[in-house]
Parts: sequence; structure tokens; C-alpha cells
Amino acid sequence: NVKYGKCLDVNGASSAAGANVQIWDDLNNAAQRWFIYAVNGHYVLRPACADDSVLDVYCGLDKNDTNVQTWTYTALEPQLFDIRKISAEEQEFLKKIDKNYLNNFLQLHLFLWMSLLLPLFDSFLHLQIHTF
Repeated sequence: NVKYGKCLDVNGASSAAGANVQIWDDLNNAAQRWFIYAVNGHYVLRPACADDSVLDVYCGLDKNDTNVQTWTYTALEPQLFDIRKISAEEQEFLKKIDKNYLNNFLQLHLFLWMSLLLPLFDSFLHLQIHTF
């Protein structure tokens, strides 16, 4: 998160399936670096600290306050995300919130297949929830 200097972080840089994912101060470490892979028209996010795990919505639940964790790759919906560039209208709205918002960063929307994370981000990455 550019505004607050927070990153999506695997707790304790754990490589174990089920490790909690949280936001944390930017430490520029493997727990906060994510690889994005295209899979069947969607994307999977793998933390640099865990070769066999990816970002996963706990038990595939679609209710508010569901935890996000790492889990062994299954290619099922709780692990699939859509990424798109935000629209010009969204960029204008965000510029009003933070004038430096677009200076150095490509703006993306992550569309989650399952619920959560929306309250965690208010600049740089704006997440919008879609359940299918």
C-alpha cells in the first residue's frame, strides 16, 4: 500500500500451507514479494517465501471476515484472481484522494473470486470483490 507503506505479507515468511497472510510494514523481503502466474485466463499469486503455496481464501468461504492464507496450489476458485488496469474514471477519482497516486505506479484492480481483503487497501491496489 503506497499511502501507508504496507505490503501483503506471509506471516513469519512461512512456507507452510495455511500460513496467515496479512498487511505489514514494507520490509522488502521474500514474505512480501509475490509472483503472478497466468492460469486459464486468471491469475495465481505465489509468495517468494513459499515455492509450493499460493494466495488462498480459507476453505473457499465467501463471507466477510474470511481469512486469507497460503495453501498448496489446487487451481480452484479460492486461488484464482483477475487483474485489470483501472479505468480512466477510477484513476481520476483516486487522483483526488492522493495527488501522487499515479506518479510512479501502474494501477491495477484485483478482482477476487471469493470474498475479503477490500478493507485492507485504499490506494495503490484497489480490490473489488466478486463471487461466482
